[in-house]
Amino acid sequence: MKKKALLSSILVIVLCVSVIAGSTLALFTDESEFNIAATTGDVEITAYAGIQNVYSALATEDDKPENGDIYLKDEYGHGYKHELQDKTDAQQRRYFKNGGYAVVDGANIVIDRITPGDRVDVVINVDNKSDVAMSYRYIIVAEDTNLAHGMVVSVGDNTDSVGDAAHLVAYEGLKSWTSKWYPTIPVKNENGNVTPEEVKDFVFSIELPVYAGDEYQSEKTEQQDGRPAGEQSLSYTVIVEAVQGNANHGDNYGPVVEFFADKADMVHNLQELQAAVNAATVGENLIVVADDIVGDLIVEQKEGVKLTIDGNGFKYAGSIVVDGGSSDYNEVGLTVRNFNFEADALNYDAYINLGDKTDATRYVDRVTVQNCTFSYSGTADVVAVKSYTGSSKSFIFDNCVVNAGMHSALQLYPIDNYLKVTDCEIYSKNGISLTNVAKYLDISGTTIKTQGYCVRIRGIAGCKYSIVNSNLTSANDDNDAVIIFKAGTNYTVDLTGTTLTATNGMVYEGETGINIIK
Repeated sequence: MKKKALLSSILVIVLCVSVIAGSTLALFTDESEFNIAATTGDVEITAYAGIQNVYSALATEDDKPENGDIYLKDEYGHGYKHELQDKTDAQQRRYFKNGGYAVVDGANIVIDRITPGDRVDVVINVDNKSDVAMSYRYIIVAEDTNLAHGMVVSVGDNTDSVGDAAHLVAYEGLKSWTSKWYPTIPVKNENGNVTPEEVKDFVFSIELPVYAGDEYQSEKTEQQDGRPAGEQSLSYTVIVEAVQGNANHGDNYGPVVEFFADKADMVHNLQELQAAVNAATVGENLIVVADDIVGDLIVEQKEGVKLTIDGNGFKYAGSIVVDGGSSDYNEVGLTVRNFNFEADALNYDAYINLGDKTDATRYVDRVTVQNCTFSYSGTADVVAVKSYTGSSKSFIFDNCVVNAGMHSALQLYPIDNYLKVTDCEIYSKNGISLTNVAKYLDISGTTIKTQGYCVRIRGIAGCKYSIVNSNLTSANDDNDAVIIFKAGTNYTVDLTGTTLTATNGMVYEGETGINIIK
């Protein structure tokens, strides 16, 4: 059983500054009439660390954690909230409720005797004295110690509001965090003096969650990381890096997040999930969800990156938008599995969007949705999976359940290569709508029982499609047939082993010119 005992620990934030200055430049001609001289520009920054706020956890009356924060919920299910602590002493030590403190000590911030629920908000002030355009970024690197694996670091998100306290994203077991590059342009006033552009303060927080257990207490024996008996400790190095404005940064993605190995495969909320997706590298990447997810996830497909997101049976109240990047990749892949998609309102038309309806990103490729359920309790028409006019390459829908209340299971337009629907159960108002479908279509082992159409196909001449060993039943609402063949002729549909049941006898619609194999 975990105990809420005091932890004896010291955290040190070491502040480093890396500056790359501009190079010397002298221009002149070989004519004696005039010379042109140029002075060098300077990239010059100085960074300072400070303490913005100190908090300790306080039990809530309704036993619910503040703002639903999972780091303010202990292992018994009790909820807490953060209470601002304002006690200080002559040495400017800021005290936690249980007696520990945080203090600025030269270039370091020292946090002594932190206990579960204690949090320190740190601010980095950057004095920009550069007289030329420059770009800067922030990097946080954690020392690999036992205590670091249990800490929660909250830092700026994907937006330009890096350092904005209102947009902090929490990471448990953070190993490193790197922002994207932010540009600055100096201003020359009417007197010819250069005024550097102000660099926004960078804010992040360090917290020991309320559920932290005995493994983070002071040790009576030698610790696993080689430290002697006594206090546990760690340090974070914060780097503010500046380069001249026209430096080549490469791909300016951010943030780039790295977790310690024991934390890398488990995420607890949308922010951690988005960070893990962004940090996926070339090769196979597995992300396992450890709690319900709320909100919209963006998955940008990249060459060589194969990503599996395992919902672990948890609920997902939001949408996943897959961005194909308008690139025809040779090696790419995304598998979404073991989620229960359930919501009463969505920002998108579908739970899984192959592309974005407002920006028809092209070439979403090799996406698999597996072992998922889809339910919707709102009034809008919501689809389980939908693609847009930007063209998707290939898609698999396997062992999924689409419940009543959904508008339809699949609305795909178009799929260029292959489409497989296997061993699914579909009870939505309509079933599967396919426009300009793939060269290869295989629906097998699937039950579709709907009010409207079960399958609607706009095929491509010369292609052969299979709907085999399946059961399709329609109530024929709105005079929709079980299978609707839209405009398009001279293609073949194989219905071997498939049962078609229509309440009013409307089995087919628009079958003229279609070769149907029974």
